[in-house]
Amino acid sequence: MINNSKITRSGNCGIGSVGGFFTFPSSSTIYGISNNHVVANLNSCAVGDTITDAFNNPIGKLTNWFILNSPGQVNYLDAALFELTPGPPPISWQMNGDVTKPKGFIEPRTNGGVYMITPRGTQMGVITQTYTNQLMNFQLCNQPFLFTHITEIAPKQKAPFSIPGESGCIVFSSNQCIVGLIIGTNLDGSRSYAIPFVDGILKYYPLIIA
Repeated sequence: MINNSKITRSGNCGIGSVGGFFTFPSSSTIYGISNNHVVANLNSCAVGDTITDAFNNPIGKLTNWFILNSPGQVNYLDAALFELTPGPPPISWQMNGDVTKPKGFIEPRTNGGVYMITPRGTQMGVITQTYTNQLMNFQLCNQPFLFTHITEIAPKQKAPFSIPGESGCIVFSSNQCIVGLIIGTNLDGSRSYAIPFVDGILKYYPLIIA
């Protein structure tokens, strides 16, 4: 299994992606990361729920998720973890160049170059806001949720940086570090948005890159 490959779960509103693979301190168990709205069904879930790949093959069990606040309340995080089923297929990171895994985590930087590799190919972008301070409305599984303190990315190519179905993809910096986790894009595709790891996910989960 590779990072940013397609995953889904029963009862969810659509397909998303597994961004990457992590362990916790003093543990060898490997976890995949995605969004709540991809694998935790907007909080309508339970520990142990089955996560599958795009071909409906079981690949893991849901273990952790950030609660999404009700419509009208502010959210900062949209992420969830699932324990990967031991055994084949092995995990691997697809990244630019000859890098075999991320070199660490890095905070988003204004005008910093970023990329992600998806089934569409390599998507290049630039950070236009490190941590947004305005309230932004996202439609997740056809329900409205407000977010702030997220990272804004503009595409460097004509196509959008991210599209529906790529929620949960991990965004890398130009120096091969993890920046954020995609949650969605705006209506015209001119901006994509990611949950930051530094001053975001890592404040709650002490993840170690697997």
